[in-house]
Amino acid sequence: MIISTKRSLKLFLEKPRPPMVQVTVHDSIDICVEVIANNTNNCSVSIKYDTNHFKLTSGKALDVLSGSSFSKKLSWILKAIKISNNHLLTQITAQANNMVQMSSFQIKVV
Repeated sequence: MIISTKRSLKLFLEKPRPPMVQVTVHDSIDICVEVIANNTNNCSVSIKYDTNHFKLTSGKALDVLSGSSFSKKLSWILKAIKISNNHLLTQITAQANNMVQMSSFQIKVV
């Protein structure tokens, strides 16, 4: 029997659909990703967003995933708390071993 030692890390943004999303102030936006890891250690997933314009109402800003090989879905809800004049970058990052996967999109609060 041959056991694969190939390591991999994948991150797929399922919601919302990039590149740009618009939300009304006081409304919320659902964010969902799928993380697929194979033969990894210490996998972490983080979300970065403009804290002046959004409040995280569901999910963790940093989550550590257990298991060396898995497929897991993570979700967050951001509530828009302030109108933005510009498009604001939101970024999700998955890290394991020396591998990094990122997904980002722009949000404008009106």
